[in-house]
Amino acid sequence: MERAFKWEANGLSALPRRIEQIIWAPIFWGALIFWVSTAWAEDQTVTVFTEQWAPYNYEEDGAVKGISVEIVQKLMDEVGATAKFVILPSMRSTATMAKTPGSMFISLFRTEERENKYHWVGPIVSSSVYFYKRVDSALEIDTLEDAKGVNRVASRYAGLVHTLLQQNGFTNLEDTAKNGREVYRKLLAGRSDLGISDSPMGVKYILQQLGLPMTALTQTSVKILDMELYIAVHKSVSPQEVKKWQAVLDRMKASGRYDQIIKKYSE
Repeated sequence: MERAFKWEANGLSALPRRIEQIIWAPIFWGALIFWVSTAWAEDQTVTVFTEQWAPYNYEEDGAVKGISVEIVQKLMDEVGATAKFVILPSMRSTATMAKTPGSMFISLFRTEERENKYHWVGPIVSSSVYFYKRVDSALEIDTLEDAKGVNRVASRYAGLVHTLLQQNGFTNLEDTAKNGREVYRKLLAGRSDLGISDSPMGVKYILQQLGLPMTALTQTSVKILDMELYIAVHKSVSPQEVKKWQAVLDRMKASGRYDQIIKKYSE
């Protein structure tokens, strides 16, 4: 009986602590969700994940630059927040962003598969990705079937462009490149017949970095995609905050400040 009484007494003494935990747990988690959802509304630092993809987002001389970077910086100024840019390889960057509440990713194509994974702010820029050939190439590339008929097409090893190439039946991919620079260096060196990775502005930037004129490569009329790029926002951020950011971007476009950024990188 004594043992039974002691067990019951211990159980009763623990009961108030359990009740306290039950009461405070939802309050704690509610406060955490509130803090995350309002992180942009106050003087906070927002982690912005991205990848090395000029001219939209890239690192040069120790600084993060690009069209999307400057647009996000202007948006931050408007809402009183500060951006902390983190550049990682594409797949790792999106995976890390998915595990980081309150964060965002630039720049991302808004596809059907990705639609419900994020909130979206944009579009921030339109982008088309074409096949390129060497300036001295005699290849006639007028359709996707023509591109499929060459010996080798240089591309990145992963990403949306690579996925679209595979979905369209390309079996001639030289797809070991980690970035656009490697893709077009392979093309220029004659290790592939065509190259595809970046938008025309991106190809221009890469050729400049290689010390070559734009005439070193010829843009064909065939493209694998023509889409718009967005800011992808972590789902933990409230839809109300995302709407505020969208409104700021819309005002930026109406004021002409957006066009000034685009012009800076397109000339």
